[in-house]
This record gives sequence, structure tokens and C-alpha cells, in this order.
Amino acid sequence: KPNSCSNYEKIISDKDKKFIESLSLEYKNYGKVKFKGIASTNNLSDFPFRLQRSLDNIYYTFWETLAHFPINVDFTLFKKEKIKCYKISSGDDKANHRMPIKWKLLGSNDYQNWILLDKRENEINWKNSSSRKYDIKKSDFYKYYKLNFFEVDGGRFFRIYKLALSEKDCNVPFWKNNHQKI
Repeated sequence: KPNSCSNYEKIISDKDKKFIESLSLEYKNYGKVKFKGIASTNNLSDFPFRLQRSLDNIYYTFWETLAHFPINVDFTLFKKEKIKCYKISSGDDKANHRMPIKWKLLGSNDYQNWILLDKRENEINWKNSSSRKYDIKKSDFYKYYKLNFFEVDGGRFFRIYKLALSEKDCNVPFWKNNHQKI
């Protein structure tokens, strides 16, 4: 039973005419990871492929949008958390050319001043049903986290099956089911 997301809504900002998808998150039962907040993106997705699908812990659902970069995912936590690692997973449908290959993870406490926590380039050769975990070397307590994606591996679409943040040590499985490889 998925237990990570609720209260999905779409918001259209009159100020800058950008589409934003927003959803409330409650992460739990991922290796005792517990934090609450809001996740949003600057790219519009068809309803069945919205951002929520990458956060729902259902192995066959995914988030997909046109590859109009940058694609941003903002996490606004209800209280400051020290995220130690994150994970991105692909699916089993040979759509690996849609997986991201270049991105940055940033943290902030005021949404104005951002600290670079991790930067990845040339993350190619995604395999079907694979997961990649990334340590955050400059881990600290932040209220806001932002993932900025800049490129996919040649496709016109951007796709992520699972996206997870963890306050636990990255060597401890924090997201596991029979269909995902840790």
C-alpha cells in the first residue's frame, strides 16, 4: 500500500505563467525515514504521469514530462531535515534514454541562498529496473531541497520511476520492494 503522497493539485502561476505540479508528501516506512513536506515541479505532466508517481513507492508508476530543461523539483519540508542521500530509479520498459544524465541537488533554509549539495554529469547507461543511490557529502539541516535536471540520454521525454530522499545512511536500504534493486 503506498503511503507517501496525498493532496495532489495543479497550480498555474499568473505571475510567470509557469505550470507547477504540487503534492503533499509524507514519507514513512522507508527504513524509518520520516519527514513531511510539499514536492513541486516547474514542468506540466499528463495526469497519469505526474510527479507524484515517482514518489508513490509503486514500482510500475513513473513521472514523465517533455524534456524542456531545466526541469526542477522543489521539496519544501515542514521542518528542517538532514538528508544524507537520495535515489533515482529506472523502470523495466527499455525507456532508459529518457532517464536524466545531468543534474544538481541544492539545499536552502530561506529559499534565496542555495548550497550545492551534489552535482552529477554523464550519468549514462541506465539499466532496466535499476536504482542509483547518491551520497550527499555536505549534508546539513535544510528546509528546502531542489533537484535541477538539465539533460536526458537522447530522448524527447524525461522520465523517473522512483525518486527518494533519505535521512538515513546511504548504505542502509531505505526503499525496497521485490521489483527494485538496491
